[in-house]
Amino acid sequence: MRKFCGQSIPIDTIMSSNTVPGACSERLGANSLERRGKALHQPAWHWYRTCGLTIRSQLEIPELVAIDPHSGDPDGAEIVLGKVPQTLANGRELTPWLQTNDRQCLVGSPNIARYLIEDGKRITLDRRVQAQPKHNAADGDVRTYLLGTVLGALLHQRQWLPLHISAVKTASGIVAFTGASGAGKSTLTACLHYRLGLPLFSDDLAVLKPEDRTYLLYPGPPRLKLWSSALDALGLSKEGLVRDLAREDKFHLQQKDDLQSEPEPLDKLVILTRAEPGRSTDIRRIRGIEAYQAFMHSIYRPALCHLFFDQTAVHDFGGRILGAIEVYEYRRPWNLSELRPSLEKLVGTLSMEEVS
Repeated sequence: MRKFCGQSIPIDTIMSSNTVPGACSERLGANSLERRGKALHQPAWHWYRTCGLTIRSQLEIPELVAIDPHSGDPDGAEIVLGKVPQTLANGRELTPWLQTNDRQCLVGSPNIARYLIEDGKRITLDRRVQAQPKHNAADGDVRTYLLGTVLGALLHQRQWLPLHISAVKTASGIVAFTGASGAGKSTLTACLHYRLGLPLFSDDLAVLKPEDRTYLLYPGPPRLKLWSSALDALGLSKEGLVRDLAREDKFHLQQKDDLQSEPEPLDKLVILTRAEPGRSTDIRRIRGIEAYQAFMHSIYRPALCHLFFDQTAVHDFGGRILGAIEVYEYRRPWNLSELRPSLEKLVGTLSMEEVS
C-alpha cells in the first residue's frame, strides 16, 4: 500500500491505472462514458521531485528530473488536466490574474492557461483560455507559469517557506543570494559557477521546511535564468533557450546536470544591492532587525505567505533561522567586466571554500 494525497492506494493500482484515485482528483466523467461503451483516454502519469516535494503529473515536465514512482515522499502533490473555474467561490482578487480563498488559489492568464491550486496537494491545469479559444499556448509557456507562481502557491499552502534566491554549494553549506528583482542573483551565481568553479545549487526558487530540525534548503527546478548580456559575458549560446515570459531579453537554461537535487544546510544569506557608479564594492555582516528584514524580503511571493501561513509561525521561524546562519549585504558592481575582482573578494570574505 502507498499513501498519496492522504489516501491508502495499492501501488499496483497506481502503476496500472491512469485514473486519479479518490478525492484528490476527478475522473472527468469516466464512469458515464464507460457505461455508454466509449473509451476515455487519460494521460500517462509522470513522476518528479522538486522543492523537497514528490509530484505525479498528467503533464510531462521536461524541465524536471524524472524519478522512480516507488521513491520519494508518499504525502506528495499531483498535477491533473481538467476544468478550472473562471472565479473562486468566496474568492478575493489580489490581482487581475490571482484569486484566493481559504483553501484554494486560482492563477490565470488570458493567453496561457488557468491553474487551480488546492490544499497544497493538487494543481488542476486548464489550457482552454478565452483569448485563444482555438489555439493552445506554447507548452513551454504553460510550464513556466506552473513552475513559478503556481508551484510557489502550492508550497505556501503546505506552510513551507519558498525563497526567491539563487545559491551555490560550498564546503560549509549553501550560500544563498537574494535581493530585489533585477539585483543580479542568477548572474552572480552563474559567474561563481562558470568562472570560479563553485557548484550551482538552485536558481530563482528553493524551499525551507519549518518542521525540519536542521535548516535544510531544498532546491527548486533545475534551470538558470540569465539576461542576454550575462550569457554573452559568460560565452553561453542562446540557441534553443526558452525566453522568459515577462522579460524578452531573459532566457532559461536547463541545468539538470549542474544543479543539485538533494537538500543541503543553509549556511549564509547574502542580500544584493547595487554599487552606484564611482563607489567601491562592499561586503558587510548584518545582524538584528536588518538581517531579519533581509530574510523576510527573500520569501517568494510574500502576499501568498500572508494568506496561507500563520504569520506568528513565520516570524518565529525567521528568528530561529537567523540564530543559525550568517547574513551579509553585498554591494556589487553593475558592470559585468568589473565583477570578477569583486567576486574573488566576496569568496574570500565569506570563506566560500570549494567542495572537495
